[in-house]
Amino acid sequence: MLDPYYVAYTENLSKKTNTVIQPRVNQEIMDEVIQTYDIRNKVPVLKEIPTMILQGTKDMISPDDIRRTILKEIVRAQFIEFHESGHWMFMEEADKFNHVVNNFFEKIIRS
Repeated sequence: MLDPYYVAYTENLSKKTNTVIQPRVNQEIMDEVIQTYDIRNKVPVLKEIPTMILQGTKDMISPDDIRRTILKEIVRAQFIEFHESGHWMFMEEADKFNHVVNNFFEKIIRS
């Protein structure tokens, strides 16, 4: 099971709702990800819109070099790091996640 790779602390998995695993669906999703994951050629479009990048410090799925590459291309992007999270910062640090996302959109609405 991949779940422990998504969280910084395995006890946080207790917050996750159990779901039914559909191997065929998972395979189709992974096949598409493999074919379309490299979106570097689309990053310049993001230079023109408000962009926020969120990353858990302990994220094993989205390595730090991906973050650095994106931030180099989208220089106006706001970067927020979640120091107590893996890939699922929205679950592991839900209050912080909701706060920063809400603030990000409030600033856009006010501008």
